[in-house]
Amino acid sequence: MSITDQESLLEIKNLQVDLPGPRKGTRKTIIQDVSLSIRAGEAVGLVGESGSGKSMTTKAIMRLLPKGAETRGTLNYKGRQILTMSSKELLNYRSHEVSKIYQDSRSHMNPLLTIGDFLVEGVVSSGAMTREAAMTKSAQLMEEVGIMSPQARLAQYPHQLSGGQLQRIMIVMALLPNPGLILADEPTAALDMTVQSEVMAILNEQLHSRNMGMLFITHDLDLAAAVTDTLAVMYAGVIVEQGPTQALYDAPRHPYTAGLLASRPSPTEVKKLVAIPGQPISASESGQGCVFEKRCAFSVERCRLERPALRNIDGQMVACHRAEEIVDRLPAGRAA
Repeated sequence: MSITDQESLLEIKNLQVDLPGPRKGTRKTIIQDVSLSIRAGEAVGLVGESGSGKSMTTKAIMRLLPKGAETRGTLNYKGRQILTMSSKELLNYRSHEVSKIYQDSRSHMNPLLTIGDFLVEGVVSSGAMTREAAMTKSAQLMEEVGIMSPQARLAQYPHQLSGGQLQRIMIVMALLPNPGLILADEPTAALDMTVQSEVMAILNEQLHSRNMGMLFITHDLDLAAAVTDTLAVMYAGVIVEQGPTQALYDAPRHPYTAGLLASRPSPTEVKKLVAIPGQPISASESGQGCVFEKRCAFSVERCRLERPALRNIDGQMVACHRAEEIVDRLPAGRAA
């Protein structure tokens, strides 16, 4: 099935994920209500604190959730419902259509396998490529992502390569089956800033040259602003704000987004960091109202009682009852 640039490659609507609770017969909600879409050639950033449900969202997309998980909502890839795929369809989807890049490359590699064996294992076992073809393509891709002497590297073991080189190897593994969608789960978190920039530049170039879609998960708003087209901010299993990256970065409309931006250090000026008060909560700990209500300086009674829906405010989707009223008082600055 083909897809045009204007159609959604991946479409998520009202996704909810529940896992078995600590006691028999109980359930806890991990993702409450997530809707987002990714087009071919588009990079979408998913930002939020630890425990907000970002990684669980990628596992739902891959259908790799823990045993006993219950998933509701719509997950479509190129118009096909992921949640109802047969075993054969799911195998093809995971091996050909979607790839994942993990944040700690060294912990995801078998130290007993050479780099070459690690790279080709998946595509060969799935029948997508012969070993010889996979090795040849791996060497070509290694050159494309800036790894010199690829034939020599293929014979080496993970401990013989640096962290930056290993992260490039993970990108090669993700690109090898020529997928339509890349799920990048904090792929540069373990790298220093210089190497981060190099790796993201490589990934961004491959994304556009191959017309792939990418879901980029990160804690780093500055990095997300540099590499994504659209940004979604997640808190307690809910998307609280979503819109064009630069517009959201320059003029946040939700108190949580504004708080994240205000709490980051500036590379150009010395300023006091303003931390978001309170502690993050999981989706299962939120009440019937706004998920951010207990930490929000602008909370009123309505926020405690009624869950705000995402609504369009000047081109950005915002889940806040008071968004228009408080825009000039947000800590990250004024909206344009």
